Amino acid sequence: MTRWRPAATTDVDRLTALFAACEQADPVGLDVDPDQFRARLALPGLDLARDTLVAEDAAGRLVAYAEVADMGPGPGVLRIRLTSAIDPSARDTATPHVHDWLNDRAAQLRRERRPDLPGMLGTRCGASDQRRLDLLTAAGFAAVRWEQTLVRDLDQPVPSAPAPAGVSLVPFDPRYDEQTRLTHNEAYADSPTAMIPGRESWPAHATGLPAFLPEASVLALASDGPDGNPVVGFLFTLDHVDARGRAAALLHCLGTRPAWQGRGVASAMIAQTLVTSREAGHRRAELHVGSDNGVAVRLYARLGFSDTGRGHAILTRQLPAD
Repeated sequence: MTRWRPAATTDVDRLTALFAACEQADPVGLDVDPDQFRARLALPGLDLARDTLVAEDAAGRLVAYAEVADMGPGPGVLRIRLTSAIDPSARDTATPHVHDWLNDRAAQLRRERRPDLPGMLGTRCGASDQRRLDLLTAAGFAAVRWEQTLVRDLDQPVPSAPAPAGVSLVPFDPRYDEQTRLTHNEAYADSPTAMIPGRESWPAHATGLPAFLPEASVLALASDGPDGNPVVGFLFTLDHVDARGRAAALLHCLGTRPAWQGRGVASAMIAQTLVTSREAGHRRAELHVGSDNGVAVRLYARLGFSDTGRGHAILTRQLPAD
């Protein structure tokens, strides 16, 4: 007998175990650290009673989790993230129910938050989760890209990648936190699935997470930054443990202002992060990159990253405005 109910903060340990089991089967970048999961459930604007759903089996195991999260407005749309985590043993029975609930709640949330805007739904799906891929496709979702997981041995030498003239690289400094948020939002403005955080939700994106590594994160500063904002690039790094228990420095979020793209800022930030992560005691780095982003894939390869052969799809669907 399966009982469906909203998630609660007391579920953190069991939900972390569920996410770890899902990541073992089909990695999509789910949180497998209890502290990160607590931060996830505390995301501003997330109403656990209305925006989450869990399935509890007769033995008290949580075998499914669903979440609908308001990721903020983008260019002419309200971005809504759909998260699904279903234990492989429960996929046949739980997947259709979770799929229907996610889509129904996303439509409700758009009407409640921004009825004047169309909604852009975004979700991740493991490459081998064919049942869910078929349901998403039938519901009108389309894969906008496939992401692959890359790793690097930090004991290997890091190629030289100096910052361009006029740019200095510094560890993350909270004095630049708001300017970094603005740079992030500009860098990701055209992405249909990226979070565009406001001031309240910004800490939950990276800098306020328990796993955030400020000493291994980088800001690229330029005195002639556009609009007086000196932050022309950023790279956030998290302390990460994958579903197999392997520790890594996770290159979580990288961005450069459009006016500074293609000038070597990103490669310089990555190289510095690899060095500082190693100095902090990490022996492995990990990141996710769109397989269709040939420029980024080649850049990471030059910096010593290799493909793990594991990945996931990012799919989107638009809901019309009222």
